[in-house]
Amino acid sequence: MVRKSPPCHAFTFPGPRARLEMSFYGKGDGGMRYGLAGSVAVIVALAATAGHAQVTVDVAKITCGQFLAYSIADPKDIALWLNGYYTGKRGGGTLLDPQALKANYDQVRGYCLVNQNIPVMQAVETLFADRK
Repeated sequence: MVRKSPPCHAFTFPGPRARLEMSFYGKGDGGMRYGLAGSVAVIVALAATAGHAQVTVDVAKITCGQFLAYSIADPKDIALWLNGYYTGKRGGGTLLDPQALKANYDQVRGYCLVNQNIPVMQAVETLFADRK
């Protein structure tokens, strides 16, 4: 006697044991399909993560124009990095003043609007030379 599989996405409750059975394609128990689908999903996920290459940027070469145009990264992210760089260079502590950081960002942004061809690090050094 040949047992017919239930139609797609159907549930059956055969016999007194009331075993729940589900078939995606109307044939078999789907165990091999789940294993194959799972394997394919894992391979695709691994390939996708391997495709994301890390990019390094020489911040000393970022011009004010690139800084303002978001062509390298968000200017606020660059400003935050520059703040940490110069704080560490001066031997500063671990305290962060968000209001001062915003004010410094606004100063650098204003300076860069007028001087778009100079490196942003030079702009920071020019603006904050007295803080060394």
